[in-house]
Amino acid sequence: MNFSSLFSEKDVVNPNDGTRDIELEFFLRLFDEDGESSFLDIGGAESAFGRILHEKGYDITVVDLHPKPTEMWVTKEDFLTFETEKRFDVAVAISSLEHFGLPIYTPYFNPFADVIATYHIWQLLKPAGRLYLSIPIGRS
Repeated sequence: MNFSSLFSEKDVVNPNDGTRDIELEFFLRLFDEDGESSFLDIGGAESAFGRILHEKGYDITVVDLHPKPTEMWVTKEDFLTFETEKRFDVAVAISSLEHFGLPIYTPYFNPFADVIATYHIWQLLKPAGRLYLSIPIGRS
C-alpha cells in the first residue's frame, strides 16, 4: 500500500499559497508501508504530512519552533537543541532547512545552522535511515 492512498486532495493542497501540494505529492510517492516505522519531521508543523501521519496513528515526531496552538502533539523546540534517545527510520524536512539560523525564523543568526541541522538529523537517524528534504525553487 502506498502512503498516498492515505491523503485526500484537500490534504495535499496548501490553502494559503499552494506550494506545498507539489512537495507533499513528491514525498508521498517515496514512501510505502514496508520498512518505515518511525518518522522525524523537521519544521513541519504547518505541513499536512506530519498531521495526517499522526492522525492515522503512525509513529511521527514533529519538531518546530512555531507550532499552531491546536497542535499539542508537535514538539515546540529549536531543532538544533532537540534531544531524544529515540532514533528514526526516516527524517523529512519539507522546505525547512533553509530557514535555520535566519533571524526571521529563529531568535539568532547563524549562517551555518542548516549544516549543523543536517548533521543533527544524521545523528538522530538509525543506521541506514534516510533523510528526504526539499528546498523551495522559484520567485521569493
